[in-house]
Amino acid sequence: MAAFNHKGPSVVKRAASGSIKAVDQRKGRATSCSTPPMKCISWRLIVGIVIVFIWCLNLGISIWNAYATGKVWVEAKHAGGVARFMAWMGYLMASVGFSWNILVLIGTMLKALGTVTPEQANLLFQIGYVVLIPGFLFSGYAIMFQSWANAYRNHSVANMGVAAYNTFANIHNTFNAIDNFPKAFGSIFSAFKGGSGKSKANGLILFVAVLCVLSGFIIAALIVHRVAASDTQVPPRVGAAENP
Repeated sequence: MAAFNHKGPSVVKRAASGSIKAVDQRKGRATSCSTPPMKCISWRLIVGIVIVFIWCLNLGISIWNAYATGKVWVEAKHAGGVARFMAWMGYLMASVGFSWNILVLIGTMLKALGTVTPEQANLLFQIGYVVLIPGFLFSGYAIMFQSWANAYRNHSVANMGVAAYNTFANIHNTFNAIDNFPKAFGSIFSAFKGGSGKSKANGLILFVAVLCVLSGFIIAALIVHRVAASDTQVPPRVGAAENP
């Protein structure tokens, strides 16, 4: 899953801020240009394609997590214990992925339409980041420990590779969160510490962020239960126990 970054949209802003030559008609001056216009446009296009690719990749991973969780949901429910816990972790990871995708989509659309200012769009992403990153890290570490157990029991190349990837991803995400979480939380606190008018507008941003997060959890739940409903066969061990 792609690592969270509460500064995500600002990457586009920085990449798109190449100095294209422009003429100030009111003062009759031309600004200096250090980068050819076509090169700046090409760079913006490349950055846009990369962001769309990462968004689609994260969406695909979230769909797969929800589907895989749904396939084992009924069996894990009857088995209980670690299996049940890991099923919930799969659901949590899928929900966080869907929520972040929705946040990015809604925030980008609102900013492009001029409904919110760039500062408000950034606040939306920061709120989503602060709300989602704890669940993202918690479920990530649970899945990592499970992959370690699988690799210990079966020393296959696939299991070892999955364990190695999960370890790297969680270490990277943890250091990222240590660096970004305090900054995002401080920005949110400062945004709601302003005047009444500013706080009211930011309150609407908070409401939109909560709706986006809840939408991700609802979508994941619908997929999990839809897949689980298509596989209603009770595990043989449970069926034997109920019908001696």
